[in-house]
Amino acid sequence: LLPFLSYYCCCHRSFIKMHKFKGICSFLSWGFSVTDVNCCVYKVHLLLVVMSRNAEGEIVYSKKEIALLRKLINDTLVDDLSSVFKIESRYGLDYKAAAHFEHLPLSYDILKQLCIHGYFKPSKIQATSIQFMLADSPVDVAIQSQSGTGKTVAFVLCVLQRLQLDNRWPQCLCLVPTYELAAQVRDVFCKLGSYSNSLSIALATRSTDAKVPPHDQQITDQVIVGTSGTVIRWLHQLKCFDPQKLNIFILDEADLMLNSGSQIIRIIQTLREDCQRLLFSTTYNNAVRKLFLKVAKDPVTITVQNEGLVLDNIEQFYIKCKT
Repeated sequence: LLPFLSYYCCCHRSFIKMHKFKGICSFLSWGFSVTDVNCCVYKVHLLLVVMSRNAEGEIVYSKKEIALLRKLINDTLVDDLSSVFKIESRYGLDYKAAAHFEHLPLSYDILKQLCIHGYFKPSKIQATSIQFMLADSPVDVAIQSQSGTGKTVAFVLCVLQRLQLDNRWPQCLCLVPTYELAAQVRDVFCKLGSYSNSLSIALATRSTDAKVPPHDQQITDQVIVGTSGTVIRWLHQLKCFDPQKLNIFILDEADLMLNSGSQIIRIIQTLREDCQRLLFSTTYNNAVRKLFLKVAKDPVTITVQNEGLVLDNIEQFYIKCKT
């Protein structure tokens, strides 16, 4: 009951005023820069259930518990607050950055999973991009996003919101440059989609190629995450999924896949015209721009201005090497 009550408090600020949660959070955040009581409630509710109580049933806080709660309240994801995004769109879509996940068109189950896994507030790229990706009439979106800004969570949330879990066939294909990245993306899908036992993710990489069904036998996973070479083998040789049933196509780390451009185009040519394309790249040079224009039709483009290209939480360096 308490986790649900805490989540309810987060979604309804007026409800907080009628309960002791506000007093708890104000006390714990004294002397710290906490601007939103909602986020505090999110972070403390799991700890409240294990704390000791006195004879009247009131929670009794030890010094260690208070110290830990203060730390949790002030632990936030490092975000690139200095980034300035340039948004280009031919669709006239209304745009307003979302301050909280509940301001985005996400289901209750997804919001609950975000809370459980410690996502309390959208990063800047999430607040900017998700509403375009989840527009009522799906549009293609091309995004420049640096590593560490939460773009994987952004497109995973979009896919989870759009999936029809009762349909046992691939509805989303996500292309990545390496096996390691494919495994990471698969793990994010599994973590945020754990509210449903029906969700299944297929890993289409060279190391997992032997696990696919025999020739012409269709796979039943709703999402495929993999590398371009293996996906082409699944499409044209094994024929284990129908690309015409895909609703979402994701190209992640596009600037690292320029050498695979011809394979990507072969995959794109098998998709329906109305299949939504979500494209991501750390850089946005002419080569990436040309690839995006081949993959997507008139995409909403979100790019980072030059002053926001370096993140405070990503250390960058170079090494001089003798030639």
